[in-house]
Amino acid sequence: MAADSTDTADITEEEEETEHMILERNCVIINAEPVVSSSSSIDPKEMRVVMLAGFGGIGKLRVTKRTMPEPQRGEVKVRVKACGLNFVDLMVRQGNIDNPPKPPLIPGFECSGIVESIGENTQGFEIGDRVMAFVYYNAWAEVVCTPVDLVYKMPDKMTFQEAAAFTLNYVAAYMMLFEVANLREGMSVLVHSAGGSVGQAVAQLCSTVPNVTVFGLASCSKHEAIRDSWWQVEKVNPIKLYEDNKVIAGFSLLNLLFKQGGCARVKSVMDRLLSFYNQGRIKPVVDSLWALEEMASDSTETSEAGEEEEDPEGDSDNKELCLRGIKAHRKCYLTIEEPKHYHEANEDCIAQGGTLATPRDVNENNELRDYAKRSAPGSRDFWIGVADIVKEGQYVDVNSMPISYWNWDRSKKQPTGTKRESCVVLSVAAQGKWYDEVCRSQKKYICEYLIP
Repeated sequence: MAADSTDTADITEEEEETEHMILERNCVIINAEPVVSSSSSIDPKEMRVVMLAGFGGIGKLRVTKRTMPEPQRGEVKVRVKACGLNFVDLMVRQGNIDNPPKPPLIPGFECSGIVESIGENTQGFEIGDRVMAFVYYNAWAEVVCTPVDLVYKMPDKMTFQEAAAFTLNYVAAYMMLFEVANLREGMSVLVHSAGGSVGQAVAQLCSTVPNVTVFGLASCSKHEAIRDSWWQVEKVNPIKLYEDNKVIAGFSLLNLLFKQGGCARVKSVMDRLLSFYNQGRIKPVVDSLWALEEMASDSTETSEAGEEEEDPEGDSDNKELCLRGIKAHRKCYLTIEEPKHYHEANEDCIAQGGTLATPRDVNENNELRDYAKRSAPGSRDFWIGVADIVKEGQYVDVNSMPISYWNWDRSKKQPTGTKRESCVVLSVAAQGKWYDEVCRSQKKYICEYLIP
C-alpha cells in the first residue's frame, strides 16, 4: 500500500458518508445514499454495482444497477460503506487469475459496512454492527451478503476506509510471515514491492518481533513514501535466494478462504491482528479517494495513467487495454527509460501487472526493436525477459520456462558463455540482436502485459 499518510488525515464523519474509492495497492469504495432528483426515484430492491462486462481494460467496467441480494441461511447482509481494490482485482479484470467467473461479474473480495439484516441460523451479529468482511467476488456493490464466518466486528476507532484496506492485506501478510516463513526474533525479511499494501503490512508486522531486519524492493515512485512512513531499506538482489538455498513458497489467501475451508484459521489470525491494531502497533495507510462513478474511467489511474499510441493492428476493442505504449501480438508493450538492474527492472514490470518482455518469434522481436527505437531515440540496449541465472547456458523466460526462440548476435560470439553475464539485452544498435550482459548493469527495459 504505497501511500502518503496525510491523504486521509482531514476526513470527517460527514466525508465518510460520501462515496469514494481508494486506489493504488489499497482501494476502498464508500457508499452514500445517491442524490435523487425530483423527477427520479430509487427502487428499494435495486442497488448500484461496478460491473466487469468482459476481461480487459478499464473500459470494461460499468456502473450499473442490480437486484439487491437477501441473506440466506448462515449469511449476513452488509450495507457497504467501503470496499477494497487490490492487485488481485486488477488481475481479475484482465482475466489473469485461475478460473474466474465468466463476465459479466462484480469484482471485489473485501468490504466494510453496517449489518442491515441477518439470515436464518446466523449468530454473533446484530443489525447496526460495524463490520468488515471477505466476499467471494461481488464486493464492489452497495450491498453484499456473505457467510457469517467471513464477517468480523470493527474496532471502535477503525474507520470504514481502514477496514476495507485491512482484511486481505494484513491477513495475507501475517500468514506469510508467521505461518509460512515462521518469522522469529533476529531473522531478516526480503519484501518485494515494499511500497505496496501487503509490503507495508509486512513491514508493520515485522516491527512486532524484536530484532527483525527488513530489506525492501520497490519502484522509484514508492521510495519517498517508504522513507517517510516505513523503515529505511536497502535493495538486495533476489537471486541471492538461489545461492543461499532459500525456499520460495506460494500462498493464496483467497484459495484458503473459499476453496480449502480455512475460515476458522483466518479468524484466529484476524483476532491477533485486531489486537495489534487496538494496541496501535499496526495501521492501514490509505492512498487516495475516488468517487464510485469514476470507476469506469479512472479506477486504475494511479498505476496505468498515460496516453496510448496508435494501435498498429487497428483492433479498436483492444486499444483501450494499452493506455501507454503499443499493442501487438495480443500484448501491451511499454518502454521504461529509467535504467535499472535486470532484477529491479523485472520487479518494476511485475509491480505494474506485467513482466519483462520476452520475444517469442522474429516478428515479435522486430516489433520490440522498432518500438524501442521510436519510444527511446538514441538508446542502445534494453533488458528483455531472458536469462540463464539458474543453470549456465540454459536460457529461460521470467517464468523459468525454456525459450524456443533466440536472436543472438553470432558475429560477436554471443552468448559469451561466462557466468557473470547471465541476463539478456536486445540491442537496437545491432538491429534487434541479443547479447548476454552482467545482470547488475543499468539498462532501460521493455515491459509486456498479456491481453486475455
